[in-house]
Amino acid sequence: MQHANTESTLTDGSITLSNWTSRYLVWFFVVLAEALGLPVPAALALVAGGAAAAAGVLHLTTLFLLAVGAMLLGDSLLFVLGRYMDGAARLSLQTVG
Repeated sequence: MQHANTESTLTDGSITLSNWTSRYLVWFFVVLAEALGLPVPAALALVAGGAAAAAGVLHLTTLFLLAVGAMLLGDSLLFVLGRYMDGAARLSLQTVG
């Protein structure tokens, strides 16, 4: 599978990201943001990623591993926050009733 335009689109000093790598990063952070509870449409990103994989633009295996990793990372971060911010998190989430 060939990637078109593999040279830099994002350049900052000595850090160069290829065009396809930046697509994976944006996709990963959209899925991660949804896993953290932000109002980001991850389902749309997942469908678009699948369409890009079907078109041969992105690798399906890489997308799958990134999606699972992003969801696990987001869920783990929320678990750790809930575990160690015990009382503060519960107070802010209680409803008045």
